[in-house]
Amino acid sequence: MKADLTEKEAEFLGYLKKALRFSNISIRQKISIGELYDEREDIDLVLGSSEYLLKDVLIDFVLYKKGRAIAGIEIVDEPEEFMNARGEKLMKDYIFRTFGYEFFRVVNMDKLKDAAYIIKDKIRNL
Repeated sequence: MKADLTEKEAEFLGYLKKALRFSNISIRQKISIGELYDEREDIDLVLGSSEYLLKDVLIDFVLYKKGRAIAGIEIVDEPEEFMNARGEKLMKDYIFRTFGYEFFRVVNMDKLKDAAYIIKDKIRNL
């Protein structure tokens, strides 16, 4: 079952869709790290008994180009998300670095439109 978007995530998604509208990049919402891992048969992570955790960790938005993930975006719009999830942040950083994907964290909720266009510019040549 997919999680619903928060108000700020939905607002950002609107800006991101406008920013990417003439690109060949698609956006998927609330994708688990486990799903991303399952898409990559060329990478084998040794996580042991922690592998089940991958299914519970969601990325707000994952960008795809030609059917392949190229970037993830996390909207840090809840205080506990910013403060409490250090281990989860480290895992996301590690996974995205290992997969060779870009990873963006948007923390300024007053600059969501700017963030969408900055991300578009940064992934344009991926």
